[in-house]
Amino acid sequence: MAVFRPGEFTLTDEAVKLCGFKKGAKLLDIGCGKGQTVEHLNNNGFDACGIDLSPDLIKAGKQRNPKLDIREGDGEFLDMFSSFTFDGVLMECTLSLINMQTEALHEAWCVLKKGGKLIITDLFTKDPKPEDVMNMIETAHAAMNKPKQEGDCESGLVQYPSEYCLDGAFVMDVLQTNLEDIGYKNVKWYDKSKALRDFIAQTIMDYGSLEKFFESEGEGEKACQFCKSMKQKNPGYFLLVAVKPE
Repeated sequence: MAVFRPGEFTLTDEAVKLCGFKKGAKLLDIGCGKGQTVEHLNNNGFDACGIDLSPDLIKAGKQRNPKLDIREGDGEFLDMFSSFTFDGVLMECTLSLINMQTEALHEAWCVLKKGGKLIITDLFTKDPKPEDVMNMIETAHAAMNKPKQEGDCESGLVQYPSEYCLDGAFVMDVLQTNLEDIGYKNVKWYDKSKALRDFIAQTIMDYGSLEKFFESEGEGEKACQFCKSMKQKNPGYFLLVAVKPE
C-alpha cells in the first residue's frame, strides 16, 4: 500500500504527533481517494474514516479493502456526520481542490469536537505580490456576493474563485487569518517544501512526468490543478495544524 503525495505518510504521522491524538481517536480524511491514509491511520490504532467526491476512487478502495469506512462525499457538505464527532479532520492535498473552501473549513469546525484539530497540507506561494493578493480577495468576494440565479444551488454548477489561492497555491497569511476569523486557535504552519522537491524528483524518475503519474492513479482533476500550480516560480509545500477551542 502506498499514498502518492509530497511527504507520503511521513507528514501524516508528523501531523498526528503534533496533534497528540490518543489511540482510538476518531479521524476524518477529506479527499481520501482510495483510502490509503484511512487504512494507515487504522493500522496505527486510530478510528479513521474518509470521504471523496470520486465514486470510482471509493469503489477502487473498497475493492482493495472492503473493511475501509470510506464513502462518496463532499467536504463542503458534512451533514452526513453529527456535530462534535471527530477528534481530527485531515485535508491533505485537498483544500485547494474544493470549490467553496471557506464552507469546507466551517464544516470541518462543526464536525470537530471541542479541542479537536484540523490538519491541512498543500502547496503555498512564496512572496506573493500584494496587488495579486488583493485582486484574488476582491474577485472571490465579488463572486460570492453576486446575486444568485436559478440553478445556482445545484452542486457543481457554479465554480467560485478562491480567496486563498493564487493559481492553486495558498497565500499563507490570508489562510491563517481566515482560520482565526472562523474561530480556530493556535494556527501554526510548517514549511515542508523539501517533501515537495523529493516527490517531484522521484515521480519524474519513475513515471516520466507528473501528468503521467496522476493519470496512472485515475486522478486527472488533481493532476490538472497540481501541475498548473507547479508552474509558479518556486512553489512551496506546507503542513498546518489548527485547534477548535475547548
